[in-house]
Amino acid sequence: MLVSASSLLGQSTDKIIKINGDTLNVAVTNVSESSVTFAYPNETATSSINRKVVQQIIYKSGRVESISEPMIIRGEADFENVIITKDPNEVLGLIKKGDVEGKAFKYFGNESKLRVTATDKLKKEAANKGAFIILIQSDNFSMSPINNVTLTGIAYGY
Repeated sequence: MLVSASSLLGQSTDKIIKINGDTLNVAVTNVSESSVTFAYPNETATSSINRKVVQQIIYKSGRVESISEPMIIRGEADFENVIITKDPNEVLGLIKKGDVEGKAFKYFGNESKLRVTATDKLKKEAANKGAFIILIQSDNFSMSPINNVTLTGIAYGY
């Protein structure tokens, strides 16, 4: 009778479909705002995966839940789509694309305008690496000898 019920449902595990196309055959235990928690078959230990790398979940009941749309960055023209974060949890499971830096300076420059310029430079550098999110490592403003803003971070993608 158990075999029949399993056959009717079509699959014995949930499937996590990752953005890169990989499939995990698991038992999904929780879906939160930031992660998907699951257990591998015949295991009690749970693992988590960043929600940003999960495209969809196909539950063994047949229900499909869309989780994330791929963030496609084709180059500098897409820099405005690059996300900046200070939370290391937001980049878990993503691939490091490289270090990035944005600088802006001007005599008697307004800090907020300098910050916008530095941020745009930072995002453009990340976009050129194909990254869609930057984990900020440092954010510095100095007024001596000239006003300047320097932002450094690590760019991440799929």
